[in-house]
Amino acid sequence: MKTIEYLPHIADMRLRIEADSLEELFEAGLKGMAQILKKDFCFQHTDFDVEYTISIEAADLTLLLVDFLSEILTQSYIETVVFCELEVAHISENKLTATVQGKKTDAFDTDVKAITYHEADVQRNHLGNWETYLIFDI
Repeated sequence: MKTIEYLPHIADMRLRIEADSLEELFEAGLKGMAQILKKDFCFQHTDFDVEYTISIEAADLTLLLVDFLSEILTQSYIETVVFCELEVAHISENKLTATVQGKKTDAFDTDVKAITYHEADVQRNHLGNWETYLIFDI
């Protein structure tokens, strides 16, 4: 189970994501970003034509998630792609190896400038689920 909650934030987009596993948390972050870039695009397409493999290291899980999303955002703009699916090969406290799949698009609905570290703090909540807030600078 994963949840993505879009919250009000001045001049930015703020999300709270929660998931049973780290894999699902990273997938929720990816899908949340995709929804900002192009509303409902991932719900309308399953025939992906772009695949990108990423291997990334960071000091902790919070930095790993933000750096992962930042790298995928960069690739989205380079190739004009909305990435919708995530397949994790390896995930640990400070390393992620995964493949994302997406589909090319003509344009994005919203221009995302960056994913910020502000408010991001990946940790387990009182239910034992992984959660964090993400702020997208738009």
